[in-house]
Amino acid sequence: MSQSPSILVVDDDDNAANMLSLLLSAGNFERITLAANADEAFELLDLADDAEGAPPRFDVIMLDVMMPETDGIEACARIRATRRYRDVPILMCTGMDETELLNQAFIAGANDYLTKPVRKIEFLARVHSAMRLKRELDRRRAREVELRKARTWNEVDDDRYFDRVTGLPCQEAFNAHVRRAADRDTPHGMLALQVAQAAQYREEAGEAAFQAMIRQVAAAMAEVPAALPWRIFTFGDGLFVVFAPNASPEELARVGEYARIAVDALRLPHGHSAESDHIALVTAAAWGRGTDLLTMPAELIRALDRPAPSPAPAIGPGPGRIAA
Repeated sequence: MSQSPSILVVDDDDNAANMLSLLLSAGNFERITLAANADEAFELLDLADDAEGAPPRFDVIMLDVMMPETDGIEACARIRATRRYRDVPILMCTGMDETELLNQAFIAGANDYLTKPVRKIEFLARVHSAMRLKRELDRRRAREVELRKARTWNEVDDDRYFDRVTGLPCQEAFNAHVRRAADRDTPHGMLALQVAQAAQYREEAGEAAFQAMIRQVAAAMAEVPAALPWRIFTFGDGLFVVFAPNASPEELARVGEYARIAVDALRLPHGHSAESDHIALVTAAAWGRGTDLLTMPAELIRALDRPAPSPAPAIGPGPGRIAA
């Protein structure tokens, strides 16, 4: 059983800090530490020790925007400037009339925000989103050293590059492709496709049923029309990512719509989702080149947690299938 994430809550208002602590406890987050000001937080974070490779003491940091002496924005900038906490999610707690300050917080390196008064469901959803972001960044860092040692694809054990459930290339293979594309500075698009409410399905239906469903979804998406150089990868937990060289926004939107239609056509009953009676996909897309490609997967995961509705693009004939 994995250890509960360690969360630091920094707020000079004791009532507000205790309320956040209670909400976190209700969401089964057990390792919660409270700090009354930025200086106390800096000491708990041990910012003085910024040695390369030193593990962070906390998995998520929550900062109140308005605090005496060192405010949340300055604290965020100072924390984010360290090597130790450069990737740790930072959530800002803000009042309704602090929009401009919130913009400054994002410039300082904040990942997300919570609006006071905090609503339990939204609050816990933001915390879970932050944890998904951190897990993605941790996986990427853990694999990057090994992948950079591999001069060619065949120098790394091939078995670890394919998912046993779907037969598709997995996240390790994706990381190798992204690292190569970043080094070559070639433009790429990424399209993330997430099975909606996948965790609920797995919990209620069981692992065997979940894997059977994922195999059918993967097979349907492997038939989606797309440009021949494009490839689809599985990240596990019902998340798939298309890596698309020289893709335009219109092309990615069209492929995303094809994928949604293909999965809808399966009519696989969900039974554990508040959104749909059948298995469905939510999608998010991004574009970039060079080192920007390395952070795009984490950005897509955050976008999937708050998908925005958009009109379906026109669908035309596709030039091929997504390569597996």
